[in-house]
Amino acid sequence: MAGPASLAAGRAVDVRDPQTVYWSRPLVTDGGFTKTGDGTLTVAGRTTATGDVLVREGALAVDGTLTLGTRLDVAPGATLAGFGTIRGDTTVNGVLGAGQLPNYADLIANNGGTLPAGIPLVGTSPGTLTFDGDVALSATATTRVDLDGALQVPGGPGTYDRLVVDGTGHVFVAGGVLTPVLRDIPGGNNTISPPAARSATREAGSRVPRSRPRPTPTRPRSTRPGRRAGWSSTAGWPPALPTRPRPAPSFFRTNPPRSRAGPRAGACSRPAMPATASTCPAPR
Repeated sequence: MAGPASLAAGRAVDVRDPQTVYWSRPLVTDGGFTKTGDGTLTVAGRTTATGDVLVREGALAVDGTLTLGTRLDVAPGATLAGFGTIRGDTTVNGVLGAGQLPNYADLIANNGGTLPAGIPLVGTSPGTLTFDGDVALSATATTRVDLDGALQVPGGPGTYDRLVVDGTGHVFVAGGVLTPVLRDIPGGNNTISPPAARSATREAGSRVPRSRPRPTPTRPRSTRPGRRAGWSSTAGWPPALPTRPRPAPSFFRTNPPRSRAGPRAGACSRPAMPATASTCPAPR
């Protein structure tokens, strides 16, 4: 098995490009750790971090299970990827992309020291990344969604990315930029047409469970490619609708007072002194 048997609290895990370091050994750290360097750290087994996990540079790929003691924070310019499960709250300020990252070091080593032609330098293969906790994408985040076909098998050529938020009471807050990827997908067919892409997008959206109502958007905007989602919850939206006063119930309604200046126009008048006959017509 690869990976450390223990990890001291506050340790910096430095991986240089184009290397990929795998942690397949079960690991419980003594505290949090920080991912540095422009290479890739892949959690392929079960890792439990008892403190903060900070991704400051390069990429963290979770292909197994990463259990957080507190939180996972991805800095601008860094990448979070994988097809495993992250248990705990996650904040992404950089790049988020479900699926497997290529192992460029192995590809170079197995090809005589050069990267094979046609291998994309960025991105992941289509896959499903699961979160068991709150997920927040900040205004600087970029979410890459591979659309390589409408097949619903879990990952691989002809499928599409899925981001799943699991568990009770967890919230997914979308922000930043959504970037659909139809070409240069590592390990993909790269032949999808736009109509199929629209179909796969609808199916992918239906796969994201939500156990709490979506936060109300400050400015509802389209999620067309390249548009910012910008979701947040504020008390100022939606604006309060004007209320129309309701009429009071009839038993609370008061009639207008009659004028004492004299009889109303057209009304019959009675003599000031009693009379034997009334000048008013008899009631019918």
